[in-house]
Amino acid sequence: MQQEIISLTNGLKVILINLPESLACMASLYLPAGYKYDPIDKPGLAHISEHVMLAGTQKYPTSKDLDAATTRFGGLQTAFTWIDYQLHTVRIPKDKFENGIDVLQQTIRYPLLKNVELQKEKQSVIEEINKDRFEPNIAVWDYAWNEAFWRGSSLARPYTGNVNDLNDISITDVQKFIDEISFNKGVLCIAGNFDTNYALNIVEKYFGDIKNKGKNAAQKIAPHKGGSLKILPNNTDNTYLMFGFKTIKKDHNDTHALRLISRLLGGSFSGILVNELREKGLIYDWVLDQDLLQETGYIYFKTSTGRKYLNETIKQICYSFKRVAKGKFSKEEFEIAQSQTIGELLLNMETTADYNGWYGEQEFLSGKSYTPQEIAKIYKEITIDSVAKVAKKYFTANNWYLGLVGKANPKEIEETVNLSL
Repeated sequence: MQQEIISLTNGLKVILINLPESLACMASLYLPAGYKYDPIDKPGLAHISEHVMLAGTQKYPTSKDLDAATTRFGGLQTAFTWIDYQLHTVRIPKDKFENGIDVLQQTIRYPLLKNVELQKEKQSVIEEINKDRFEPNIAVWDYAWNEAFWRGSSLARPYTGNVNDLNDISITDVQKFIDEISFNKGVLCIAGNFDTNYALNIVEKYFGDIKNKGKNAAQKIAPHKGGSLKILPNNTDNTYLMFGFKTIKKDHNDTHALRLISRLLGGSFSGILVNELREKGLIYDWVLDQDLLQETGYIYFKTSTGRKYLNETIKQICYSFKRVAKGKFSKEEFEIAQSQTIGELLLNMETTADYNGWYGEQEFLSGKSYTPQEIAKIYKEITIDSVAKVAKKYFTANNWYLGLVGKANPKEIEETVNLSL
């Protein structure tokens, strides 16, 4: 694997990752157009703009034409809107490299932006909203966790906005949003089997002359001060929950110890927290991970449990986080988590998507990137004492956040958390 980072004259950063054994090429463009860039009075604008950009371009006038430009070769085009960025990706066979870059730049530079397509995409997003709100595993993030963590901020909502928000968005709003993206702050990551000079020439051909208007401004975002609970009522037998702590932004040194902590608590069935919950039959599946942003971050545990077991489950979650903060874990537990963290890192670097995600997100969120081997070395140097020290810093009694979907008494839940931390 060979990696090279350059910047075009217009400021766009380009990462080229040559994987000689690959039969594919994947191009991922990270743009500063996430939903923190939504105007205060236009929630959901970033997301609906992403949809409309895939509805047809000058060269590929319909969504069907645009889709066929990649799928006819077995390829794929996708897009995604998150807090800090909008991500556009094309994956294509290696001998169709230029076709893929052409499709990507058509989407970014020449979307047709017809009002009739906007109305179609609005209806599509409304279906997405209705589905997500009534799918507890998704709603716990969008309608409970977001409101708990971002309370008082413009991000205390789903990234889609709501139905009324969508109705207020015009094609003019979409056009202005796309026109004013700060392209010079973007990152284009390309992984696969290609000749480097050829790839650079193609990228320069399709993206080198884009001007940087850069008028879109990100909203100031700040999490709630902590001790925040949001319950979305639901009559299901299970209660879905997302519990976590505010931490730090992507480029902070503590992120590495926190990643190891997430493995120590819930990286597998042997994780401290997961083992306790599974042994008691309280949960079936779970996610324990970090979300690291440009300005802040959080570590979270996401799961579901039977309604009658909710208090017991919350107590155990709090006890386990507190146990790690007090350094009450064995050398063997630490070493297993450390080895698992390193192993996951190295074993999960296999595809073009893995490499694009690894390097592209680092560069976009923090302006620098490290190889998997460099990060593995950092993990190896983390000590058992430093893990406890970092955990103690963040897992405090006034720094917790909890989103719930189900039936629950707010006062009882808050009391359970406060008594257990």
